[in-house]
Amino acid sequence: MGERLLPCGGVGEELELHRFGHRDLDSAGWAWLGDNGESVVLQASLSKTLADIRRFSVKDAVTYADLTEAGIKILKIQDEYGLSQPKRPSLATVPLPCAPWPAADASGACWDRC
Repeated sequence: MGERLLPCGGVGEELELHRFGHRDLDSAGWAWLGDNGESVVLQASLSKTLADIRRFSVKDAVTYADLTEAGIKILKIQDEYGLSQPKRPSLATVPLPCAPWPAADASGACWDRC
């Protein structure tokens, strides 16, 4: 909320906060503040977020890009699963073929489970 009030009142310009690293952002969804004054802002734009992380560590920016890519894939799977038929078969309701257990014969049939 503070970052929205500063540009309106001109306080940031008057105090020359840019000299201390202050930047006005269009929008920020989340920010992390470190113990030593470091900060990373997760912005609506992935490229802007990566640029912000890259200021501290190129390796961390690459890792965050990979993590974000994996997260997006996971969310797509979750969305598909959530939109699917709620009465779909599950492992609890579908009979599975027997795996070759120690009590199986040469054909792989599990006499103690099937």
